[in-house]
Amino acid sequence: MTAGAAASGGGADALRAMAWANVVLHLAGLALAALFMRPGTPAVPLLERLAYLAPRPPGWTCGWVVWMGCAATLAAFMVLLARARPLPLVRAAAGVALLGAVLDVACDLAYAAALPGHARGDVADFVVFERRLTALSQTGANGLYSVAILLGTTGLDRAPALARVLGAVTFVGGSVLALAGLTGDQVQVMAGTAIAIPAFLAWTLVVSARTP
Repeated sequence: MTAGAAASGGGADALRAMAWANVVLHLAGLALAALFMRPGTPAVPLLERLAYLAPRPPGWTCGWVVWMGCAATLAAFMVLLARARPLPLVRAAAGVALLGAVLDVACDLAYAAALPGHARGDVADFVVFERRLTALSQTGANGLYSVAILLGTTGLDRAPALARVLGAVTFVGGSVLALAGLTGDQVQVMAGTAIAIPAFLAWTLVVSARTP
């Protein structure tokens, strides 16, 4: 085996490992969201979530730490993909994904650290802060992620049909999530999540299996 082939094989292994890291962390994030994070979201009435968030529950903080890991692994996967397939649109996709991850992690930190503090203060201030944070997180970060996956899917040469379908579905689901950040519609949040995350995870597995 030549040095170049060994490096290529190592890159493929790293890409595949990062795809599975995305699967594990995103599934953990979804589980924590269902078990511990939902009571602190607009899915429940305002006074109930204020009461839940004010004591800064550990499950809430733990959940956002895991979602920060999701942001990091998503960006890392796109960077590794760009290294394995150094094509213009794939490189652009990695850059957009990195921007999305930076914004996402900043918002997750605000959710974990700042939002409970606002829950102990003025209710009107809490509502304004929560709405702005939701718009930045759901519309900003998810919008950037959606564009990144679309660029990456479009830019891959000889991508299998399944990868193209999954990339398009991820973009649609992510766009629904981005729209929900502006409308505050929880049905859109659930629909976007149910579409985007499974499609994205499947996309990473398909793409990493087909990338030399």
